[in-house]
Amino acid sequence: MKVNENESYGSWTGSDLPKFCVQTSVEIRKDPKYVKALLLEKLLDCFLHHPDVEATEYKDPSQTAGVGAVRKCTFYKNSGNPEYIYEEIVHVDDERIITCTQEDTRPSMFSYLGTIVKVEAIDELNTRLEYSILYALKAAPLTRLLATSVIKENMKKQVYRYAQAVKYHCETGNVATNTVDYPKPYEFAEITNVYDMHLDSPQNKLKDHLEGQTRFGTTASIEIMKPVSEVKKILFDLSTCDKWHPFVEYTEFKGGNVSNKAGAVRKCGFYKELVPGIPEYVWEEFVDVSDDKSIAFIQEENRPYILDYVGKVFKVEMMDETLTKVIITHTYRPKFLPLTKGMATGPMKEHMGHETYLLCWCLKHYCETGETAKYDMAPEQIGFKEVISAYDV
Repeated sequence: MKVNENESYGSWTGSDLPKFCVQTSVEIRKDPKYVKALLLEKLLDCFLHHPDVEATEYKDPSQTAGVGAVRKCTFYKNSGNPEYIYEEIVHVDDERIITCTQEDTRPSMFSYLGTIVKVEAIDELNTRLEYSILYALKAAPLTRLLATSVIKENMKKQVYRYAQAVKYHCETGNVATNTVDYPKPYEFAEITNVYDMHLDSPQNKLKDHLEGQTRFGTTASIEIMKPVSEVKKILFDLSTCDKWHPFVEYTEFKGGNVSNKAGAVRKCGFYKELVPGIPEYVWEEFVDVSDDKSIAFIQEENRPYILDYVGKVFKVEMMDETLTKVIITHTYRPKFLPLTKGMATGPMKEHMGHETYLLCWCLKHYCETGETAKYDMAPEQIGFKEVISAYDV
């Protein structure tokens, strides 16, 4: 997004320290006019949709709208020694508002430089919100190292939480306080049975083929603007996985017996080849296919990875007549047990969380558009980059 380059952004360009941006987006089931009024015009209503803001007021009561207005946001924590931020409105139009931090009393290693909130209409009843935070470290020596590692991950979580809080307030009408359990980019858990991952089935119904062994799971969810019957028809047709799965090029069934029932054994062949000339594929057995979920275990895997895929779970929930929620869980374990904890809870966790999100997004894209989506089409769930000013965001 570019803005007028003649506009001034104060501290955004007044520091020689490297600056960074995190960005995410969310779809909100609310009239775009309502969302735009809330975020672009009603500046003192910030406490309704920001999970950490307890109160707001104007620095100058005579200037309460448009460029130049300055808003004070006071935060929930440390009531004995209040923390607050003054932010100036430096750009506003019919789609976005940009703030620049004037003063921030919170004791942290980094400075919030400002935010960019962009609101777009999907249709008359649905809105897309894009939320960006710009920041820099306060001390130069460790700036790039910290800003692109620990602080980066913290800021990515924050921007995602803020966007989800806006969605929560707009869709429920409730105040988005810091006590609400907002959705995360993905859930992660160490498990001993596949039924540990958000399932209602009794564990004695089916035996996890690695029951008792430690493995890990990542779960992501997404809302699809289609009736639940249409989503189920696509998701639970086991022969058409290649139409929406971001990595699957073709499918075939063991013995040529195409089936959408428990007991079906499916081969998925993948586009990518880490070793040229060696096809990658998995054979997976569906051990449970019911009205609202399917569960598959991997029988055989031919991929040169340092992790083993154990299985996956797909769940479908009806939100309303035209909206469906899909929940996808991947379970996995490292091939080399000495690395189990370190790898599975570090790099592997991030990789699997992202891959689970990709499945969700590509399924949504196919259900809503009919177009097959591959892995390189999906937008970043939470973007990150180094910037010079708001012009780069």
